[in-house]
Amino acid sequence: MRKGTCTHDDLKESIAEPALTLTASFLQGKGFCKEEIEFFLMQDSFILRFQIAFTMLCSHWVSVGGVEFLSAEKATNELMDMDYVLIASYGGSILSNDSNVHRQLKDLKSICEILNP
Repeated sequence: MRKGTCTHDDLKESIAEPALTLTASFLQGKGFCKEEIEFFLMQDSFILRFQIAFTMLCSHWVSVGGVEFLSAEKATNELMDMDYVLIASYGGSILSNDSNVHRQLKDLKSICEILNP
């Protein structure tokens, strides 16, 4: 990924599984049993959407060389954009002129559709 060898679609497909794993680990740590976790992962939850969005952002950071190469302002802005996209993912569109924000929203919705068709 650091060398840019993954296509955008490859990267998007690689997001769903890690997000599911992170969400399951989080729920297990909170004391949920296996059946409850499996049921939860089939739902369109905010926690799962957060994990998807955060995994997307971390993958993006890896693809551009790592978070250590971002300024604090850039990293903060991208985290705020992620929050905005996450909230907007429950609606029809997003009010932004930033093409990256629109792409992130489209990707998030696509991954949610893969997980919960």
